[in-house]
Amino acid sequence: MKSTKMLTILVLALALGLMLWSGRLSAAEPMGKGFTYQGHLYDSNNVANGLYDFEFKLYDDPCTGSQVGSDVNKPDVDVIDAYFTVELDFGSSVFDGNAVWLEIGVRPGDLNDPNTYTTLSPRQEITPTPYALYAETSWRQGVARRVSTYVVAASDSKWKSDADYICDGTEDDVQIQAAIDALPATGGSVHLMEGTFNVAASITLPSYTTLTGSGFSTVLAATNTCEEMILASEENYICISDLVLDGTNQKEAGAWRGISLASVGFAIINNVYIQDTDHDGIRLQTSNRIEISNVFIKSVGGHSILIGYGSQYVTVTNYFSDSPHLEHVCIEWEGAGSAQNHHITLNNIIGINAGNAGFYIQHAHTVVFNNCISEGSVQPEFIILDCVDVCLNNCIAKNAGSYGFFTNDNVTEMVFNNCQVLGGVPAAAFSIGSDRTLLTGCIENVGGNGYGVSVSGSNVLITNSQFKHHGGFNGNLIQVSNCDFGERDSHVSVYIKNGATNIDFSNCLFKGHVYIYDVSQDIRFDHCRWHDLDGGAYGSVYIAPGSSSDIVITNNVLKSGILGYISDNAGAAIIRDNTGYVTENWGSSQGTGSQQTIVHGLSAVPTIVIISGDSSDVNAFQSSAADTMNIYITADIGENYHWEAKVR
Repeated sequence: MKSTKMLTILVLALALGLMLWSGRLSAAEPMGKGFTYQGHLYDSNNVANGLYDFEFKLYDDPCTGSQVGSDVNKPDVDVIDAYFTVELDFGSSVFDGNAVWLEIGVRPGDLNDPNTYTTLSPRQEITPTPYALYAETSWRQGVARRVSTYVVAASDSKWKSDADYICDGTEDDVQIQAAIDALPATGGSVHLMEGTFNVAASITLPSYTTLTGSGFSTVLAATNTCEEMILASEENYICISDLVLDGTNQKEAGAWRGISLASVGFAIINNVYIQDTDHDGIRLQTSNRIEISNVFIKSVGGHSILIGYGSQYVTVTNYFSDSPHLEHVCIEWEGAGSAQNHHITLNNIIGINAGNAGFYIQHAHTVVFNNCISEGSVQPEFIILDCVDVCLNNCIAKNAGSYGFFTNDNVTEMVFNNCQVLGGVPAAAFSIGSDRTLLTGCIENVGGNGYGVSVSGSNVLITNSQFKHHGGFNGNLIQVSNCDFGERDSHVSVYIKNGATNIDFSNCLFKGHVYIYDVSQDIRFDHCRWHDLDGGAYGSVYIAPGSSSDIVITNNVLKSGILGYISDNAGAAIIRDNTGYVTENWGSSQGTGSQQTIVHGLSAVPTIVIISGDSSDVNAFQSSAADTMNIYITADIGENYHWEAKVR
């Protein structure tokens, strides 16, 4: 006798893989009326195992409504580790173009009849594959009805007989466009079979349209000149995938673009290869909520991807660009009255051999780069102009021709996180003109004598970074901590110049001397260390003659050059408590009645000498100017005195 236990269903996690039950279809074969349903069942919060009875019903409403067709019962279905598969056949008549929802009842297979089914909630909408049953039935009955999926064959496709439209190899865009135009107003899909489609005019996509191919075996080849190969304008919900767009035949003949979206909302471009277009590979104008992924663009005559005219919420992921005439990605405000582009995310992008810059970003805000590489561009690998809130994470500029990363003075809120500049001979690896900028965890390792980092901006924080070459600082309000600086041929690690102000270096390593000039002031070095200077002339710090002031050098480990540890030619330095550089000393002596020579032991000529006696009537005084080795004191015979020498 079967048990009478009750079943509690907590979750039915639907892995709803709906697909046609029949195999490959042709005009001579009848179509199957079933589809396969796969589910995931839990019983009393546990993974279900064993035999279960299922009951399936179709309704015309997700909650109430009327039943469509008859019940389909599946007794004693074997559920293994929660997974089960059943074949359902409601007949083709229930799929008439109207939406239907599947209701599922389930009970343990070992319960006696009659035992009611536990009805699962919510009902699941059936989309879209069973409607191919409806499409096939309508076509076979000769009914002139618009369906949601059409197949288009090229002249060289293998299974032409399965297609709704067959191209002849001449102006194949006509047949493709006819299939698109035949879709219902609610949208649908046009699938291009394997083969080469010769395209002479733009293929235009309306809203709610999906255009797919069969991967690299589906090629749209340009045979005439026009603006775009695929175009959508003022439409919504567009999907383009699994295609090759080839402009080789017309690259020099006209303004072919691969894909152009103008004023489009909610679009996906996926698994697309574009090559040899005369202008841009992909162009977005005033479009929003666009996802571009798994795209390869090669040898186009303009930008590989252009994002402009106020486009927003655009994501580009897993994209490779090779040898565009202009940039791999250009995000640009284009003309008076255009809105800024914003909320742009670029992930996992590799670009090589750009004819202009690698990535060119102007008049945009809220732009994020993640794991992007640009190599071998003629202009800067990454150039950021007139932007707000730009963040680069784990990006690499390689073999740069002019700059690795460049920002101008009209950029604010800029972050470089774990970025690298490798190879090449750029004028500067990192050229920072922006305001409110963080550069952290970055590395420069290039050739030539350019700057590792050059900073002309304000409110800049540079931390935990390594520069093989020297740094240049002529901005203000700059903090540099835990960084390593190399040197150029003249043994300089850092230039501070052109009126730079309020610059702090802490816990930094310098492999050459620091050169301060051109009225720079409020410069501080604290807990820094200088490497052996290899014969450099000026020692650790050289302060050029002029009006520089308030140079504070404290708690550092200094090294000497040919001219000593520090060369202060402006009288601007306050030097205290530095290892290897003595700035204070003192002692006692007894007068001889003539000038005495006393070794002061300082690392520079004392700027202050103080002499005092045991009593107020002691006659002792500095009788000659101090030099790099000695101070000179005259006191009466037998009088005891004390001396103190200091470097300011």
